[in-house]
Amino acid sequence: LVIPQYLTSYCQNECVYCAYRVSNSGTPRRRLALSEFEREFRMILDWGYRQVELVLADDPAFPAERVASYVRLARHWMDRAGGGKIAVNGPAYQGAQYHLLAEAGLDWLALWQETYQEDQFLKWHQVPSPKAHFRFRLDALDRALRAGIPQVAPGLLFGLADWRLDVLRLMQHCRYLQ
Repeated sequence: LVIPQYLTSYCQNECVYCAYRVSNSGTPRRRLALSEFEREFRMILDWGYRQVELVLADDPAFPAERVASYVRLARHWMDRAGGGKIAVNGPAYQGAQYHLLAEAGLDWLALWQETYQEDQFLKWHQVPSPKAHFRFRLDALDRALRAGIPQVAPGLLFGLADWRLDVLRLMQHCRYLQ
């Protein structure tokens, strides 16, 4: 069982389907301070969870360097609790940024491709959002593995495009990554 722990709900992207999109001024926003994160993370460990996914939107105030500090703190407390797995589910990064996360103790990376159909992807991810770069996102899991993150997990959002084609491409992507 994987429990999510949200770090920030601020986002610079304009994903049409997402409540966190930058233009949605009605969504309450929050950034979790490191001390708040530590308190919540320790509570999650006290509940017995040993697989935690740190979730964040594409928040410019939360670059990979800042996320790495959260991963380091999580790794410290996870190891003191007897071990477990730490994941990040956030924006697509450059290889050097994934390397920082690997060095901080990240065990695996979750990344939603949303859809493998580029024309549909661009329909749902509006330019000039950083996320609107289909190929950069598609190649992110390669960059993460090359940077030393031991496991990756791609994901889909059903309802954005033909699910049958997306599932087939997801399976092909997983085979390629293996």
